[in-house]
Amino acid sequence: MRITPYRRLLSAPERSFFLFGPRGTGKTSWLQLELPAPESAWIDLLKPSTLMAYQREPELLEKIASASSSQRWIVIDEVQRLPELLDVVQGLISKDKSIKFALTGSSARKLKAGGANLLAGRALTKNLYPLNTLEIGDHFNMEQALKYGPLPEVVYANSDEEREEYLDAYVLTYLTIEIQQE
Repeated sequence: MRITPYRRLLSAPERSFFLFGPRGTGKTSWLQLELPAPESAWIDLLKPSTLMAYQREPELLEKIASASSSQRWIVIDEVQRLPELLDVVQGLISKDKSIKFALTGSSARKLKAGGANLLAGRALTKNLYPLNTLEIGDHFNMEQALKYGPLPEVVYANSDEEREEYLDAYVLTYLTIEIQQE
């Protein structure tokens, strides 16, 4: 039986922010709970059609911002896939202080290395790490945490076999690629 997701101790700030953290820590899941659609406008850059649309016309973000006056937040998930959008975000924040953005990415370092606009003074930086003992609570298992770590998918897994399969895939698809890119 799967344990229900843990409530993270992080809370959404009252102004625009970046949410950074390693893949698999639950950034998108946390934002879906904190800033759910339709109260927030969501732009998911993992969707190829969305990414291509914003690559062709980054100014689409201005249309979203003006159309979403009843929505408190605009969430851009996986912003590192299209760092050029951050210039549009800065312009929108400068023009209208009531527009708030939540921007997710797995690495501030990648954005900085690519010369991306990190919105100095316009957006806070928050980090989401793997689960901690307070978030896991009574379900915390020291032996399991030491052996497999506290990534949410590992903690939620029903068996050691599931944990090992997840971590094998994580290492192959994430860590290996990250190391190769460095």
